[in-house]
Amino acid sequence: KALEVTGPGMFAATETSYRWFLRLNGANIGHGAKVGRLVHISECDMITIHVGATVDDYAHVRAAEVRRGALRVAPVYIGANATVCTRAIVGPGGIVPAGATLGPYMSWRELDVTARGAAAQMEEHKKLARMRQPQPNSLSTLAAWPLVMCAEAIVWVPWVVVFILLIRSHQNQSNLFGENGFTTHSGTGNKTHDGDTTSLRLGTNNRYIDGGQTS
Repeated sequence: KALEVTGPGMFAATETSYRWFLRLNGANIGHGAKVGRLVHISECDMITIHVGATVDDYAHVRAAEVRRGALRVAPVYIGANATVCTRAIVGPGGIVPAGATLGPYMSWRELDVTARGAAAQMEEHKKLARMRQPQPNSLSTLAAWPLVMCAEAIVWVPWVVVFILLIRSHQNQSNLFGENGFTTHSGTGNKTHDGDTTSLRLGTNNRYIDGGQTS
């Protein structure tokens, strides 16, 4: 629970430091394995990611789940050079064999490496894995930051515009309903409202109300 609240902290700065974070929490991660910093991973001490394996961002890797009213806990094994694509799920007892690829949005229960055409399908899925693609170097990443910040700012522009329109609409409503004062006429009556003072004239009778005084 503490890790869910605090997260990896400074260990999430790079993919290398994040792997060390997982190792410190008990995960068995082989040499050359790649794990995205946005992977949803839990029960680290029961997870083995073998040499050269890849787990893409937003994949779910966990060794415990509640299923059919019972808690199930079992080790997870991702074999050498295996690939787990984004949004894929590997749950308790899950095994991704060496060299296999679990495609995007797939569950480990759907993986059948012996099925007809499975090899070709896994090769196509492997091309979708971001961690398998050439990664930008530090210089190009630094140069791209201004563009990333501009894109983030542009995303928020519609929200800011809607917020401003809502504020102006509220101000117009306030003026319409007389928070700044209004006058209404009805038949022989004349009613004027301004702040906390109200004057009402009906026929020959005068009534003046100011706070708690009436005359």
